[in-house]
Amino acid sequence: MLLKFLRKRKNMKRIMWGLAIIIIPAFVVWGAGTSAKNKGNRPDYAGKLFGKKISHEDYYNMWNVARDYAVKSFGNNVPDEFVDQMAWSRIMLLEEAKRQNLAVTDQELIEKIVSFPVFQKRGAFDKKFYKSMLGDTAKQFEEKFRDDLLISKLKDRITSSISVSDEEAKSEYKKKFEKIKSSYALIPFADSEKEVEMADPVLENFYNENKASFKKSEQINIKYLEIQYSMFDRDVAIKDEQIKRFFEEHLNEFKKPDSEANPVLDDAIKNSIRERLSFQNKVSMSEELGYKVMDQVNQKKNLEEPGKANSIQVNETGFFSMEEEVPGIGWSYEFAKAGFELEKNRINNMLIKTDKGLYIIQLKDKKAPYVPDYSEVKDAVKKTYIKEESIKLSQKKSADIFLDISNVIKNNVKFEEAVKKYGLQVKQTDLISRDGYIPEIGPAKEFVDRAFSAKTGQISEPFKSLQGWVMLEPLESKDIDEVKFIEEKDKFKENLLANKKEAEFNKYFEGLQKRAEFVSYTGKQ
Repeated sequence: MLLKFLRKRKNMKRIMWGLAIIIIPAFVVWGAGTSAKNKGNRPDYAGKLFGKKISHEDYYNMWNVARDYAVKSFGNNVPDEFVDQMAWSRIMLLEEAKRQNLAVTDQELIEKIVSFPVFQKRGAFDKKFYKSMLGDTAKQFEEKFRDDLLISKLKDRITSSISVSDEEAKSEYKKKFEKIKSSYALIPFADSEKEVEMADPVLENFYNENKASFKKSEQINIKYLEIQYSMFDRDVAIKDEQIKRFFEEHLNEFKKPDSEANPVLDDAIKNSIRERLSFQNKVSMSEELGYKVMDQVNQKKNLEEPGKANSIQVNETGFFSMEEEVPGIGWSYEFAKAGFELEKNRINNMLIKTDKGLYIIQLKDKKAPYVPDYSEVKDAVKKTYIKEESIKLSQKKSADIFLDISNVIKNNVKFEEAVKKYGLQVKQTDLISRDGYIPEIGPAKEFVDRAFSAKTGQISEPFKSLQGWVMLEPLESKDIDEVKFIEEKDKFKENLLANKKEAEFNKYFEGLQKRAEFVSYTGKQ
């Protein structure tokens, strides 16, 4: 039997890329589960689904599968929280497939495996090649792939009734590719900010009614040693021979697109290679020093002594949340994530790498989430209140303007002339589709929908955009190319059907989470 014969491994990464059947279901709707918050009350299992306990062993086996898929899809910096969700999604879907009496036979698994080009030579499945590639991990690979096929079967069952008619396809094609040109006037929110009344009692009342929106997230204060790459600027000297050798070894990188001619080592290329090699050398020097200091930190159990011994100052970030830029460092997910995972006074045992340099960090202090007093967030309250009130005031203003100019335009007055007395400027778009973008307005979908709904010679009612309320007048439209639609119809229907099935499956998965009464004890506490 093939499943018994085909066992053993060599290059799993190549295989998983070649399969390209990664299943990452419904993360857009994740969040209906319950997470236990009290570490002391955690049971000796990972979670529960449909009243069934999921062991830590089963969970971590699936976590490793999810991690493998996630890294191959999104790279190495995949957050553990995402992997956790992916693992639970797979466990839940596999459990539901079994509850629906679905299964993948050995024959189905074999037929699928032998059909993959990655395992074929000269167009036919090659057993020896398969065996040499997989080695001892074939059983693990096949079990993982069987789970993938089982989830696919469940998805097929849930979405089998979904279809796309020719009429629906043409309607969606029109929505995607038809274009319209319009003129528009913007009534900015900002123009009404000076009209907002901001007495302290009003602001304090606004704060009391919206306290939850001013809640501060968990915050940390990090002590750190910083080894900047720029510390070694003077220690790096790239010789011409190094540049020439690098150029010759990476010749294809410097070829111009659509050209077979060999590139010439000109000054521009020399400078780019020099910068690249210099940076690589500075990173290497920084890592050498970083690991040396890290060893000293692990021995001394503090940052101060190793810092002093290596002339590196101990700095502090000050308090910041996960949603904020790290003070003094800049935006760094790796730095922030490592900091929030530490316990108070603990030192991270790994060097943290950013675009600027390497860091050794210690958690100095942590603040739990809290709702600050009004006095602490008065400026933020004022800013939020002004923004919300200016939107309301500008909405009323835009409604009044619309009523006035609608009557004026009936007397053959042009849009541009009608809004002049309000100090508004009329601008024009190009012919744009719903997936376009309009400066000041934002994504064009609602704008285009409104334009197609309005009649020529009439002004649309004001609608909200990124920076203000908008009134528009449609000018001309461009229908779809019927010949091109016929040529592209089958492929377009195929993609539309896939999207409809995905939406249906996501909806199903959201309900499944609730029915499963899912409880997790594995998420970040």
